[in-house]
Amino acid sequence: MTHSDLIDLDHLMIGVESHEAAIAAFTKLGFLHRSVRHLPPMGGGVAGGVGGSAVVMLRPLTDGAANFLELAYLDEPYAQPFMLPILKDVVGATMLVHGTRDAAALHGRWKAAGLDLLPLVELSIGVAQGGEDAGQDLKIIIPTGDQPVWCNACQYSTVSEFMIESLMDHPNGAVSWTGVVIVADDSVWDQTSDHLQVVYGADPANIDGGIRFQPSGLTIDMMSLAMLEDQFGIKPSVDEARPRIALVRVSVSDLNQTQAVLDANGAQYTTVPSGLVAEASGLFIAFEPMTSA
Repeated sequence: MTHSDLIDLDHLMIGVESHEAAIAAFTKLGFLHRSVRHLPPMGGGVAGGVGGSAVVMLRPLTDGAANFLELAYLDEPYAQPFMLPILKDVVGATMLVHGTRDAAALHGRWKAAGLDLLPLVELSIGVAQGGEDAGQDLKIIIPTGDQPVWCNACQYSTVSEFMIESLMDHPNGAVSWTGVVIVADDSVWDQTSDHLQVVYGADPANIDGGIRFQPSGLTIDMMSLAMLEDQFGIKPSVDEARPRIALVRVSVSDLNQTQAVLDANGAQYTTVPSGLVAEASGLFIAFEPMTSA
């Protein structure tokens, strides 16, 4: 376990070229989604543009945290400056977002440990389009500077808005996102590992082909590009000077159901020992059978 104020990974922010293209790609893989919400930090809503996010809701693994994939579009001319390093010209996973029970305390811990952070942000978001929820009060820890892996944290007034039952019954049988794989070159391996040790307040465990951080139920694995290709049959383009969140793990209730949906939708995928691997919006997705608790 890690910092007592950090609950677990909550959601994965994925930069997209357009909401329409990203929603089409995830729908083809058998996911449902909540309609786009235009958010001021990304340049939407009262900011004047159309930036914001659609959400693929999944089932939480840890009490107090949500579990979803955020398809985030940046409307650059209208976006707040702190979002530009995180989302500008990014297609694919860009930030690990954590749930926290005490954002002020975690902000203090991270700041004292040397992370470059903006002052704690507090904001309220009104009723979602379509009346799907009753709004949200947020406290957000926002990273700044130049960090190997973007990590932030949110304290919600309620996680219920991310647990709409009708939007969690995915045709592909998806249950939860269970972790990510970060690819890092030798030249940035130690820097990235050291950064994540600060984020989680704990040393990593050794796994086959890399290392693992596990704040609670979800996992953050680091491995080389060669090991990623060996385990998942994929070889994404990687900037050797910067690590990349290359793959997200998604548990499914029935892998045969997942495969049937992918086949019916004409989606491309590969079969690997752990399950099926497909791609959407610059992110590889490993569909893996759900394990017993």
